[in-house]
Amino acid sequence: MDHRRDIDGLRAVAVLPVILFHAGLPLLPGGWLGVDVFFVISGYLITGLLIEAHRAGGISLLAFYERRARRILPALFVMLAVTTAMALLWLPPQDLADYGASLGLTGAFLSNLWFMTQTGYFANAAEAHPLLHTWSLAVEEQFYLVFPLLLAGLLRWRLPVLPVLTGLLALSLGFAVWAVGPYPEQVFYFPAARAWELLLGAVLALPSGALPPKALPGDAGLLLVLAAMVLTSGSEASLFPGVGPVVAALGAGLILRFGAGRYGRVLLTSRPAVGLGLISYSAYLWHQPLLALAEARQIDPLGPRVQLALHLGLAALSIAVAAVSWALIEEPVRHRKVAWLAGRARALWASAAGSVAVFLAGLGLYAADGLPGRVTSEVAGVSSAQIFNPWRGRCDANQAGEVPQHPVSACSLAGRAPLVYLYGDSHAAMMWGSLRRELMAAGRAGYVATQGGCPALPGLAVKDDPRALSCDAFARAGMADMTERPKDSVIVLALRWPVYLEGARFDNGLGGVEPGASRVAMPLPMLEATLDDAERRAEVLKLMAKGISELARTHRVVLIYPVPEAGWDVPGRLARMGMFGNFPQRLSLPQDLAERRAAAVETMLDGVRGPNVLRVRPRDLFCDGQTCALNDGGVSFYADNNHLSAEGSALVAQAVMQAINGL
Repeated sequence: MDHRRDIDGLRAVAVLPVILFHAGLPLLPGGWLGVDVFFVISGYLITGLLIEAHRAGGISLLAFYERRARRILPALFVMLAVTTAMALLWLPPQDLADYGASLGLTGAFLSNLWFMTQTGYFANAAEAHPLLHTWSLAVEEQFYLVFPLLLAGLLRWRLPVLPVLTGLLALSLGFAVWAVGPYPEQVFYFPAARAWELLLGAVLALPSGALPPKALPGDAGLLLVLAAMVLTSGSEASLFPGVGPVVAALGAGLILRFGAGRYGRVLLTSRPAVGLGLISYSAYLWHQPLLALAEARQIDPLGPRVQLALHLGLAALSIAVAAVSWALIEEPVRHRKVAWLAGRARALWASAAGSVAVFLAGLGLYAADGLPGRVTSEVAGVSSAQIFNPWRGRCDANQAGEVPQHPVSACSLAGRAPLVYLYGDSHAAMMWGSLRRELMAAGRAGYVATQGGCPALPGLAVKDDPRALSCDAFARAGMADMTERPKDSVIVLALRWPVYLEGARFDNGLGGVEPGASRVAMPLPMLEATLDDAERRAEVLKLMAKGISELARTHRVVLIYPVPEAGWDVPGRLARMGMFGNFPQRLSLPQDLAERRAAAVETMLDGVRGPNVLRVRPRDLFCDGQTCALNDGGVSFYADNNHLSAEGSALVAQAVMQAINGL
């Protein structure tokens, strides 16, 4: 294919917003859409090269994969080596073990599957992963394991290429639209849900007769890409697929098919844009490790302006490093200027050896639990703090919101009556491991049904949550299931009450601001309505009290009051303080923060009265009247910024059993 400067410029338009978005620049809330643009460009260029190869005598898979290896691997291996060295110095054991998992799977081009498992309520913030961005490389390589074979077969047997690729494009997009319902956080990383973007580029690269450049479509395409990046707001996972990705992909497609346009050409073929486009791959490689490792090194936030300035400086550094990487690594290897890699066989063997070495290095770090011998025992202890519930994936409600019907298993315990039924959201799920242990020791029957992120009481749903209907279905199914249980059963109800009422994630006022989208609970019939906040809060509290009262009419109910929220990722903060400062034997927050945050909810809970209502107040376990403890020496009570660790949940589980035994 003839080299097109406007495609280099389009690469710049793709990579710079991604970097600035991850740096936290608020002017580009949809900057992450640059990855979608990259996928379309990739599909277009690769398909064009494969068609040229077919016309020249046939598609050679060895030649294709050699070209991919020379393009992708050398710069990737260097970035991984440097990042791993810094990770060994700066990451606490659990984070290094997680890094090792992502490193090993990056070597196998499967890291998207790892990050798919790291989404959800028990996962650390994605921004903390130095190799998060490698998910897109994995998706591309998984696509190109199949696509060249498919295209070669279609061309060889003279089958209709355009209808087949268009059909696959439609299937992929349809799958993405469907999957966002049952798998809202995972679909972002699904290769099958991303294939439509690569296939869009492929379809546009198919020959269709002479098609001269046209100014209007090209200019419109650039406008669509930029508008999508400026106007699309929200997290990547919550907005894919959606209008933003589709508009950005279509805009990129117009530029690829019709050229840059009269006005777009001024930008896309300018020297700065072309220059940045040429080094865009290395810039993409380096920006995330620099930003993530800088975050890992910080104990306290620097303040919004200083933090943004630091991130923008690191973004500029990533571009400078990219220029060096392009000149010294990418270009020499790609153009066979490195003598010992000039031949195809050596290049492929070196690529395979490098990938295996990366995989083994990552596996070693993961298997060694992040090398805890590098740090003190206290740092190692808090770093390993986790939620004790290895059965959560099997015990959660399914994606239709149906209460799971367990056999006698990890999620359902056989034992003597009364049955103890744990019910709620992730704050119930975090309790199951410890409560299960207590129930087993007492020989009591137990059952658990949870759905993370759901208010779990009928008539309530979270605004802008695609699972709103399934959450309500879970709540109704759960209520029906609980009321049908024997009358002597005990219902243990645990929810993250304040986040649904307040909506906003917790800010402790000391630099600990919980990341993530708001969780504003609404009455389900009013989900799309605009309510005054006071009216909304009153309705939500009324529905919460109604649900609890209905349960308490037929069964004894143990209400677990709000767990004090931390704001900080407690294990991470403790580990960083131990590695780069002084380890605190008792990290704490003012108790009045927890009291103010939970005041309205606790007033509602206090108002639910009756002989069947029992109460467990976690604040009594962690707070002393002045402060609330987040750890006790090398034991962290928290697994993240709001969920309790195994040790923290054990204290609450013991209090629950004391309440039940006192009946």
